[in-house]
Amino acid sequence: MCDYDTIENMVKNASIQTILEIKPIQGADFIEVCRVLGWQTVIKKDQYRIGDKIIFVPIDTVLPLCEWSSFLQDKKDSSKPIIVKTCKMKNTISQGVIFPLNILPEASYEEGQDVSEILGIKHYESPLPQNTEAIGKFPTVYLSITDEDNMKNSLDAYNELKDCGFDIEVTLKIDGTSASYITPVDDNTMVCSRRLSLKDNDNVYWKIGRRYKLIDTFKGLAISGEIYGDGIQKNKLKITGNDLAVFNVKNLIENRIYNPQELTDFCVRENLKKVPTLKVFKSGELPDIDALQEYVNDLKYPNGTPAEGAVFRPRETLYSNSLQKELSLKLINQNYKD
Repeated sequence: MCDYDTIENMVKNASIQTILEIKPIQGADFIEVCRVLGWQTVIKKDQYRIGDKIIFVPIDTVLPLCEWSSFLQDKKDSSKPIIVKTCKMKNTISQGVIFPLNILPEASYEEGQDVSEILGIKHYESPLPQNTEAIGKFPTVYLSITDEDNMKNSLDAYNELKDCGFDIEVTLKIDGTSASYITPVDDNTMVCSRRLSLKDNDNVYWKIGRRYKLIDTFKGLAISGEIYGDGIQKNKLKITGNDLAVFNVKNLIENRIYNPQELTDFCVRENLKKVPTLKVFKSGELPDIDALQEYVNDLKYPNGTPAEGAVFRPRETLYSNSLQKELSLKLINQNYKD
């Protein structure tokens, strides 16, 4: 069985990488754009060269307040957390931040090495809805903490997806809060946010669980989805009340994740909503990452606001050697604002 605590620690919020490409920005005298992994990032002109080893920090990360991050601190309130987000400079999208190696303690560092802990860089966690109280950590002995890997962080995983030999299903990424309903065969249901096991104090997680009869009903299954609506992440879909879109079901007895067709059939049978399927790419026809990014940038929710992004999964559940878990990748809409 996978050690899911180990998998969670594999998420690289800062790593040693190489600058693969540098291009000028039209009309810009002091900045240019570079490529690291699958990311495009704006940098100061002439500060770096192609082939330089650097520290790359992707979006959705929180930087410590210190000397080397001071240029990113809020000018009006330097105590505010520094959250790395997608931004635009001179009409050029920039995702992530690059730092020189000299902010690290003197040592020998390898390509791809995770330096998040050394620098105190963490993954950004959205605030939980009100009235949410934890009673413990997420029970990783049963289920992985939901943390979809970004396609731009793992080009090896993208290649695995492209060459997997199965059709690729694309689903809409719902902007909400992750919820899991884990019911072992010999125990009661554990209701969880993305990282915590939650107390039953009439919060939205338990309310949704009761509405859809997810509490102590599906013995031997773990059901995960996104709760969205009023009071959650500014309610980007602008719905009244709250709802759940299921994106994963795991058979705890067989230790396997349902494939997309099994997930669809389960949701239809149990009167649950599955995350919307946007399209299916035929085997061997998955476009390159830049083309997929353009596709994702056009995605909108039914109310017309930019969608958060999309998730790409083969139509058969496959293990990824590069991710060391099930093969599944996301891309974030560059027009999305949280």
